[in-house]
Amino acid sequence: MNGTLNMREIPLPGPDRAADCQAFSMRAVGGVLYFGTRNRGGARLHRLGPDGRVEPVLRLDPDNVDIYGIFPFGGRLLLGTYNEKGGQLLRLHPDGRLEMIFDRGLDDPDNKDIWSLAEHRGRLYFGTWNNRSGGKIYQGDGESFRRVWDSGDPAVSYVRAFAELDGRLHASLGNRCSPPVLLHLDGERVETVPTPMLPPRGDVYVLRAFRDRLFLGVAAYHANEAVGGAEVWSFDGRNFSPSALGGFGNPNNIYILSITEWNGTLVCATYNFKDGCELWASADGDAWKPLVRGGFGQGPANESVVYGLEVLDGRLYAATRNTRDGCRLYVLDCDERR
Repeated sequence: MNGTLNMREIPLPGPDRAADCQAFSMRAVGGVLYFGTRNRGGARLHRLGPDGRVEPVLRLDPDNVDIYGIFPFGGRLLLGTYNEKGGQLLRLHPDGRLEMIFDRGLDDPDNKDIWSLAEHRGRLYFGTWNNRSGGKIYQGDGESFRRVWDSGDPAVSYVRAFAELDGRLHASLGNRCSPPVLLHLDGERVETVPTPMLPPRGDVYVLRAFRDRLFLGVAAYHANEAVGGAEVWSFDGRNFSPSALGGFGNPNNIYILSITEWNGTLVCATYNFKDGCELWASADGDAWKPLVRGGFGQGPANESVVYGLEVLDGRLYAATRNTRDGCRLYVLDCDERR
């Protein structure tokens, strides 16, 4: 990516916006950018319209603290929530009506988060966070669902992300300090794909297909400083290989929390509480260069995380966590050199 990188903040509305401390989910649908915010008074859904202004769409009841999954399916927008009584899956209609598909974690109230969603061959898949009996995957038609995979292990509590490679659906798992694995899903059949990564590499928080490879954002915990910094690995359908090691040269980058494609490059966002979040970009998935370092100007403790990272109309949008006065939304574009 050549040229000058421009960045500006987009103001967020609401008298209690300071309580919207972070935005786990963000998705561009039909020319509109949607994102959900964490709020102890009830999670909120916002949208950025063509006029460049953010407006509130809805506020959930206080039991739904977070909106994790935002996903279009069947011509409607689906929302997955975090709820101590069991996560909910909601359907937003064009007239603003909100319909509950299920609550209380569907068939297990310990499914606190409806975290990740995907469509594959016309079927809807979703994964859960369950720290009592382990993460689970369900498949269905958007109305009814069957459980197709169950980790059966509280240490493998998250089904983090879905992505397709060569027409095959894969899922990643949150295995804190356990060897990372991928799952390959074919209908209701699920196969384990072992990886060569060893502890303290653990949680594969994000997946993204790019240039005929699947890229994995791998957390690297500081267990005896055995691994310094998060890593990016790639998978070509048969073999795994490292793409970026050592937290892009900064061991304080301990997570890759979001990945997207922007202007022909793969962009990764890091979790860095000490220095502030960073954005790194690669045109080929092997050589990386920094776009942003040290957060976006609000101080490292208040901009340590970018969960939401999405592209709309050629611009890159990033939502940061800010526990002091509310999450921030930034837009980046690039004046290309001629």
